Parts: sequence; structure tokens; C-alpha cells
Amino acid sequence: HDSGNLKRDVVFLFEGEEESGVGIEDRGFCKMVLENMKWFGSDNDIDEVSSNSNRPCAILISNNYWIDDNRPCLTYGMRGVIDFSITVTGPSTNLHAGVDGGSIHEPMEDLNALLYTLSHEKDKIFSGGVRDLANDERERYEKVNLNVEEYAKQVGVSRLRQISPLHVLGSRWSKPSISISNVSSTNTSRGFRRIPAMCQAKVSLHFVPDQDAEEQKQRLISYLQNVFDDLESGNELQINIKQVSNWWLANTRTRIFDVAAESVEKVWGVKPLLVREGGSYGGITSFLERSLKAPAIHLPMGQASDSAHLPNERISLKCLVKGREVVEDFLMNI
Repeated sequence: HDSGNLKRDVVFLFEGEEESGVGIEDRGFCKMVLENMKWFGSDNDIDEVSSNSNRPCAILISNNYWIDDNRPCLTYGMRGVIDFSITVTGPSTNLHAGVDGGSIHEPMEDLNALLYTLSHEKDKIFSGGVRDLANDERERYEKVNLNVEEYAKQVGVSRLRQISPLHVLGSRWSKPSISISNVSSTNTSRGFRRIPAMCQAKVSLHFVPDQDAEEQKQRLISYLQNVFDDLESGNELQINIKQVSNWWLANTRTRIFDVAAESVEKVWGVKPLLVREGGSYGGITSFLERSLKAPAIHLPMGQASDSAHLPNERISLKCLVKGREVVEDFLMNI
């Protein structure tokens, strides 16, 4: 901008609610964008943006990470996510296992049964509607040339669920998955021989193209309720959907990807890998694409070892500086 070479107007949007746990429809971001379409070349509304010759030509987001620590990437897809809690409530107060154990349906026992069946039956429950990989996308997966042993070492496990690189990437990018993040109870002292009156699990279901978010949500609720009914327990079940964020999958044959790839290669000296991700930012990305009628791309700046959303989350100075150079070159040429 200072040199006078910037050919496009650039609008910066800062979205800071993704980790709030609040559903996308309840955040202020989407409402703010829709009420201020004038920022994007319209004096009135979304319809004018779609017909305006000055409408946005690209949406550039930097929210995710490289596939490893050495190879720059461009992200063209993300899984959707449903965050939900499962709560099982039983006796009116905590009980002593030595006194009452064996005579009641224990909430923790019921919750464990639900989590077990949910985890082990997920392929049967949530596999409907999954888009098959096209040949060109399968080739992209193969070009990643994922080192399965190194990946296992990176995440600190001795064994993965899958063996081949293609299947490992598929499980992370283009297949549904269930993750149990936390289990808590009213046994706050965490002592032995306590029967908690209430137990709760926080769980995430990641879903993929072309699965419908509402259908997945209803399938999830119906399945859990049916399994719980089969337990014939005297306890109560509550399923609370915390947030739903949709998947996003870009058309990589657009100019935005060509320009971004050229910028990455110019700065880093290598062609970027085209990757998908399991992150939960697909909902915001697809919302922006629909609202602004423009293609989106994710430019990862962080490396795989940057501890995303974990203690000591970081980014190297080199990646930050070169990432800025990539953005600058992209804006000059888009």
C-alpha cells in the first residue's frame, strides 16, 4: 500500500469467537458481516454484492498448520464438527459404592456404555453421505507422501489405527470421526468407592462432504437415545448440542489457488502441498464464501509441531516473516 502498488481494496476481518464454544449462529460475527455488506463493495445487501463488478475476488484465511514441519501447504478443505455433551443423571446424591453398589444403575456405567458403542459403531452410524475421493484428489493425498512412522512419533503413539499413508490421511481429512474430549462427574474428590449422581462427557463428531449437518445431528441424537433405552436404566439422559460448524471444500482450479501457489513457491522456493484439514473453521469459511460470493483459501503459516490449541502454542519467527511475505505477494498479484 505504501508503495502504491496495491491493486485491490483489502478488508480485514478479525473473528475471535471460534474457541468460545458458542455455536456459529449465536456468535456476532455472521450478523456483523451481513449487516455491513458495504464493506465489501455493496451499499445495501448481499444481492448487490453478487452483481457488483467491484465485488470481492478472494477470501484469504490463515487459521491452520502445515502437514509437517518442513513443507509449506495450502488448505482447500475442512471437516465440519458437532460439539455436544452427554449427561447421565441418577440418584439424588453421590452414594457409597460399598453400601449401594450393585443395587442401582450407576450413571458412570451408563455413560461408559454410550461412549463405547458410539466410538465402536461410528463407521456404521455416520458413514452415510460421504463423498468418494475423485482421482485427482487421491493423487493429492499420495503427493503428500506422509511418513506414517514419523507421524506416529510426532503425536506420541506407538501405533495408529491405519497402516497406509492414504488411509491415515483419509481418516484425518475425509472420513467422519468421534473424539471424546472430557469426562467429569459429581465425584469431585475423584476418590475411590464413590458412585457419582451425575456424569458428563464432552464429545465432538467431525463430519465431511457431502454429509448434511442437520441429518448428522439428528442421527446422533436418535442413536444415543435408542442405545440408552436399550439399557433399560432408571437414570435420565440429556444430550446437549453445543455448536455445529459445517464442512468446507474449495474448487482448487480457480485463480486464487494459482496465485497463492505461485506466491508460496516464490517465497519458500518450493511448490506448496494441497491439503485438507480436520479443523473446525469450515463453518466460517463456507459462510464467507456464500455471503460474499467469492472463493476462499486457507494459507497455513504454522508448522505441525506448533501445539495447536495446546500449552506452549507457538509459531516460529521464520514462518511468521515468510508468511507475511507470501500474503504481500498474493495481494500484489490477485
